[in-house]
Order: sequence, then C-alpha cells, then structure tokens
Amino acid sequence: MTFVSCHNVADQTACRRSLTSSFYSSLPSLFPCTAHDNQQPTTTKFPQSNQRDMDREIRELDRQEKQITMELKQRAKGANSSSDPTLKTLAKQLVQVRQQRSKL
Repeated sequence: MTFVSCHNVADQTACRRSLTSSFYSSLPSLFPCTAHDNQQPTTTKFPQSNQRDMDREIRELDRQEKQITMELKQRAKGANSSSDPTLKTLAKQLVQVRQQRSKL
C-alpha cells in the first residue's frame, strides 16, 4: 500500500471528503488517500542524481579533451614531430574521448 500526499488544497479537501468517518478525517496523515489510489507516487530523487552523474561525467570528459589537446599541440611544436610515437597515441586518445562524449 502506498501513501500519496495531496499537494494542493483542492486535493486535500477531496481526500478528506473521501474518508468515511469524522474520526478518520481528523487524522488524514495516518491513513492513505483513497481519492488518489490509482496514481503512482512520483519520485524525482533518482532522475536528478542520475542527471548530476551524467553532467559530472561530461565535464570530466571535456577536461580530458582539453588536456589531451594541449599536450598534443605542445608535442607537435617540438622538433621531429613526424616520428614521435606519442603523437599517434595522443591522437587516438583524443578520438576515444570525443567518441565517449558523443555517446552521452
């Protein structure tokens, strides 16, 4: 059995009217609301926390992308950049980070 609280005044009065006894209507918080039994209780805690986690992950990927880009540019400015194997690995990492971000 789920307990759903009424959020506005009209719903509260409808709930009190739906209770049969005056004893029950004086204690509406102890008994379930019969006017709203067919409604599902809404929970917004989980979607908000999931959204925060997604935002945090996107920010982290953005940071990684900036860091890899800066390091790639510094290495490319250096001498003999065409034979540097780390440039290739950094470029691969950059592509992977961008793919991860596009999936989110």
